[in-house]
Amino acid sequence: AGGAYVLVNGLVSLLLVLGLSPIVESAFKYTSRFKLMELMNLEQPLMQRLMVEAPGTYHHSLIVSNMVEAGARAIGANALLCKVAALYHDIGKLKSGMELSPDALNRLLPQISAHPALDPLELAALRSDDFHARYNVAARTRIELGALPGDSAALFVYPEFNLQRIVLQKPKEVDALTGQVVGTEEKIVVFPLVAAVHLAAAVTGDSSSGAGDSGADTLDGMKVKTRQRAVVFPVQLVKTRPDQANDMMD
Repeated sequence: AGGAYVLVNGLVSLLLVLGLSPIVESAFKYTSRFKLMELMNLEQPLMQRLMVEAPGTYHHSLIVSNMVEAGARAIGANALLCKVAALYHDIGKLKSGMELSPDALNRLLPQISAHPALDPLELAALRSDDFHARYNVAARTRIELGALPGDSAALFVYPEFNLQRIVLQKPKEVDALTGQVVGTEEKIVVFPLVAAVHLAAAVTGDSSSGAGDSGADTLDGMKVKTRQRAVVFPVQLVKTRPDQANDMMD
């Protein structure tokens, strides 16, 4: 009877520890060794995404994590914690989920303006190497979270669009024998292009005290610490003649 009691007591204790550990970790913002080992598993969905979307960064992270682990062991630091931190140090290079492809922007056009969506041939012109060479987005920025140790942070990203006039050269005359284009005509279309990106850094925790104030700047219940606007610089794509400028919407 005593042996059975010890066995049942051990099983119940184990189940309690496993069941309460996530709650305790969340409540006290403590990451246990079990959680670190779980995060170190390369089958984690986030690591699988990194492997598929940025394979070079994935292999770089593996090498760095092994180097950091060896260094941590050499100085007596927490090797597991350091390895996991190094494994995820470039995770921000993953795509944010914001799709700004020509197809997505074309679907957006009728929703934000009175202009119709581009037809397949016009949209294909915006996928050309020539268009990509003319429209080169070059925007980099740094934003400070202003958070304290133990805080949770989030970065909200909002694109700002301009309706840009784009001149397309369309075939007008085609040689029936050779199939070569012998005459073209201009067609001006309107298309939404990213002009700027708005960033908002928000935190929860001790540094967000006052987030419940009526005048506080908040997003999803988190206090916004910093707002920033990063401008992108598209090359001027359109040279509109003066007689056409009055007929088009800005």
